[in-house]
Parts: sequence; C-alpha cells; structure tokens
Amino acid sequence: MPHGIGMLISLQTLPEFVVGENNTRCSSSSSNIIGELKDLKHLKGQLHISKLENISVARDAKEAYLDNKECLRKLELVWSDKGSGNERTLEIIEGLQPHSNLEDLNISCYPGSRFPSWIKMLSNLQILQLCECKQLNALPPLGRLPLLKYLWIKGMSNIKHVGPEFCGQEFQSLEVLKLISNTEWEEWCFEGGVDDQEQQDTKCLQFFPSIGSLTIQNCPKLRRLPSYRFASLLSLNIADCNELTSPPRHGNFSYGESLSTSATAIGYQEFPFLRYLTITNCPKLRELPEHLPFLVSLHLEQCQELVAVPWVPSLCHLDLLEINNSILFARLPKLSALSYLWILGICLVQDFLQMLTSLENLHIKSCSGLGNKIMDLHYIVSLRHFEIENCHDVKSMTLPPKLQTLSVTACQSLEFFPTMIHNLTCLTHLTISQCSGFTSSPAVDGVRGLWPASLEFLCLKDFSNLDLPSRFWWLHNLTSLQTLIIVGCSSLKHFPNGLLPTLKRLCISDCKNLESLPEQMNLFTSLGHLSINKCSRLVTFPSGGLPKKLEKMQIGGCGDNLDMLPKCPGLSKLTSLE
Repeated sequence: MPHGIGMLISLQTLPEFVVGENNTRCSSSSSNIIGELKDLKHLKGQLHISKLENISVARDAKEAYLDNKECLRKLELVWSDKGSGNERTLEIIEGLQPHSNLEDLNISCYPGSRFPSWIKMLSNLQILQLCECKQLNALPPLGRLPLLKYLWIKGMSNIKHVGPEFCGQEFQSLEVLKLISNTEWEEWCFEGGVDDQEQQDTKCLQFFPSIGSLTIQNCPKLRRLPSYRFASLLSLNIADCNELTSPPRHGNFSYGESLSTSATAIGYQEFPFLRYLTITNCPKLRELPEHLPFLVSLHLEQCQELVAVPWVPSLCHLDLLEINNSILFARLPKLSALSYLWILGICLVQDFLQMLTSLENLHIKSCSGLGNKIMDLHYIVSLRHFEIENCHDVKSMTLPPKLQTLSVTACQSLEFFPTMIHNLTCLTHLTISQCSGFTSSPAVDGVRGLWPASLEFLCLKDFSNLDLPSRFWWLHNLTSLQTLIIVGCSSLKHFPNGLLPTLKRLCISDCKNLESLPEQMNLFTSLGHLSINKCSRLVTFPSGGLPKKLEKMQIGGCGDNLDMLPKCPGLSKLTSLE
C-alpha cells in the first residue's frame, strides 16, 4: 500500500488499509497513519482495516472520520491476536465509529474489556461478527439493532454469563445466530433467572421471534439452553458442549396428541417448526423435545446419555452415530417417511430395520449384535443404495431386488453370495473390500457370468483368499461396465482375455503376482484411462498394443523391463503419462 493514499480524495474503492507502526502525525516515519482515511469520504463497498494496535492515541482514530463515509457498507476492524488492551483501547475504538448506513461489521481480536457505545446505534446493521475478543467480559445489548439478521460470536473466552443485557429488547429481525468456541461460557438465561423456566420460555418467544438458524459449537462449559421455545427455528446445530443438559420442560405434548397450529398453541411447543437438528458430542444431554412434527433431518452423534428419539413423523434423514443402544428400544418412533439412515457403532436391531418401508439409502458401520443371523434386507423394496462396513459378525445377507449401489467393506465373516449378486439386475455400482470370507468354492466356480450385466462400476480390494482365475467367466456379460478397479488381489496372475467394449477406466494395484494383461487389450475400444501400480511381476505390455482412445496412463512399481512401453502401438493419442 503506497504512502500518501489520503491524497486520493476521489477514491471510491479501498478493500484494505494496514495501519503502520508509530501511527501519529508527529512521527517522521513513512508508515501509513489512520488519519489518511480522513478525506476519503467517497469510499464505498468494503473496507478492511488491520493492525489497529498501532494506534496509540484516540485522537488519531477519530481523524479517520469513518462516520463521514456514508456509502461504506462493510467494515472490518482487526487487531493482531498478540495485541493487549490498555486504558486507551476503549477510547480508540470509540473514535472508529462508522456511519449509521453501515450494513456489515466485523470486529476481530479487539483487546478491550468493553465494546464501544456506538455499536448499538447502527440502525441499518444487518450482519455482525465478533471474533476472538478475548478480554470482553460482557456482550453489548445487540437486541437494539432493529435490522440485524446475522450474528456470529466466536472466541469470547472471558465471557461466563449471558443474560438479559445481551438482548436489551427483542431481536426482531435476527435470522441466524452462531455461538462458537466461547470456552468459558457457562450460563445463558433471560430475565427471571435460570430457575424460572416458565419465564425463560416466555422471554425466548419474545426475544427471538424470527430466528431460523441457531449454532452452538465448542462451548464445553455451557450447562443448558435457556429454552426450547424458539418458535421460528428451522435449523439447530449443537456440537462439543460437554456439560450441556436439557432445560426443565412443562406443558409439552405426548405422542399421538393432535397439535394445533394456532399462535397460542405454537407458543407452548418446543421447536414447533424445526426441520434440521444436529447434536454432536454432548455426553450429558438426556432429553430432546418429544414431538418435532416438521423435522426432516436428525443427526445424533456421541450423545451417550440420550434416552429416546423424538416423535418425528416427517423424518427423511437419520444419523445415529455412537449413541446409547437403548435409544432403539425406548419409545421408538415409527419412521415411515425415512429415506436415508446411517448407523455407526451401536448394536443393530433387526426389528428396527423392518419398519423402514421408504428407505432408499442405508449405511451401517461398526455395528455388532447380529451374530449368526441372516441380515434380511430383501423386504425393504425401496432400498437403492447400501453400504456396510466393519461389521465382523455378519455371515450372510439378503438384498432387495432393485438395489443400485452396494459397498461391502471389512466384513470378515461374510461369505460369498454369487447367485444373489447375479440376480440384482438393477445394480450399477459394486465395491467389495477386505472380506476374507470371500473364498473360491465350487458354488462360485459354477456361476457363469458372476456379476449382473447392469454393472457400470466394479471395485475389488484386498482379497487374499478369493481366486480370480485367468478364464473370462468372472467378467463375462459385463456389457455396461465402465470402471474396473482391482487392488490387492494376490491370486490374479493373468488378466483374462475377452472383450470389455464399454470399459473406460481400468486400475490395477498391489497385485503382486500379475504377469500379463489381455493380448487383445487393443480391442478395449472405449478405454481412456489405464493405471497400473505395484505389480512387480508385470514386465511387458500386450503385443497387440493398447486401445486407440487411451489418453491417460499411470505406471509405477512394476517390473524393470519397461523399455517397450514407448514403442507400444496405440500410444499416439496419449496426453498424460505418469
């Protein structure tokens, strides 16, 4: 930034101004002084002012005349994180008062213990971010800002209590509130004190009539929310609040009880219009609202004390990750609209799956308790995508006929089920990885056309026991296959001859016994990407050449005799060689 920028009195755009050291007009330094902004009254749009710790005299801050820049819409005031406050800090920020037309304000790393008085006078302010102001011990009365829609408070490590002084009066326009990494914050209450829950609920309705999104993250000492009666809330995200418990509740509705949508009835409901709820790592939280009639997405993770899932008749997306297993037995709601389910680290209950008649996506990881039972999924006729990972005691399963995507990873006891896979005529994507129970057997060898003809993507990884013979039968009938990935299959010695006319991508890796590729590989007429890595016995490419459409080839960790590759027919259109 050039020195003397203050002479450009017609300047309209100045995205950033860095305050120089020795910031005073009496200094002989050529550093930029804040007073250079004085006559730039035509500035508009955004202005970012950093290194504000270099201002040592309040008079210099006032000389910036930020309050005469009526076209400025966004202002960022930034101190260095290493800066420390003193008795003049408040006077300096008071001198940086912007024009009341300002719409977006960001104050970062301010080292003072109090905010300036002018912050509550910004009548047109819509966005406010207060970040890493670690010496502040109280929040200003931001409820007095009539147009404020977005409020982000982050890293206020000296604030322990948030009370009625924060609201001042109702946040009549506030739509988004984010409270993040306020590590010493313990209590949040409205007027009347934390023990008067009826008063807290009433004030919640009054102070936050329009809020649609509330995020509270990494506030490990916060003991509870003041209320669940946020009447307009659509999205709630709470994470890493180790001490958080539920507020006392009264006048709630029971399962199956009809709910009025009148304003009076809504005032007595908890989160009456909530659609998205995410709660992660809140180990002391035991209860949620009993009835969330409009909730469509629920994510619960590492909430070991949680005892029940709410009644959620409209739920479409559910994640249950490392929670108390009893949640699947206690007051289990009917999830007739559920289309996506992810379960991690809990004991799977077969009865729970049987009632999911609309399920389309199912992801199960690290779940125990099935033992020798057959995992029956064939009755979930709506299921289209199924992933199962790290479920060591699953021995067999049945799958629905219209399944499109299947991924099986690290299920060590699962036995090969060729006939069932072959009959999945809608299956387009199949991944099988680290399943040592998949072994060569007469049942496998007897199946001609092992995979369904509908497959477009096939990935086989880390098979030490499955014998992939040189005969083409195990790739027979794959008339739609576009991607084939084979990793860690030590039994593969010779890639079988045959035609794969639709194959576009072939990746082979860690097949230590692979010695040859198909002699007629040049007839793979659609192949554009070939990748071969860590196949130490592969020393030559097919004498018939490579496909004419091949554009990208990656070779690494193969045999030493690679001098034939550049002479191989079919490389003339290659655009990438690694």
